[in-house]
Amino acid sequence: MPNKLIYTGHFYGFSWSVPSWNQVSYEQFKKKMFNTQTFVRGYGYPYLLGEFGNNQRDIPWKYVIQYLQETGIDWTYWCLDGFKCDPDKDETYGVFTNDFQ
Repeated sequence: MPNKLIYTGHFYGFSWSVPSWNQVSYEQFKKKMFNTQTFVRGYGYPYLLGEFGNNQRDIPWKYVIQYLQETGIDWTYWCLDGFKCDPDKDETYGVFTNDFQ
């Protein structure tokens, strides 16, 4: 369908094989995000960061938030609820806890 294409990506700090996030500068992060995901915007295609999340405000979290603020990229967050597929298992990335508090 014409004009209905959107590119999407994911970002989780644990999914990048880096020796230590303390050794990754924001400029390196930004370059990799552009080269591996968001470069499509330069061709006129929309891009959505379709999934990202974290359970602490560490370096990857700070970098992705800064990148989103600088670029104005639309995004969705993983995840809203506080449990995994099994309600007895905690989803530590959830905005809410298991009891939706």
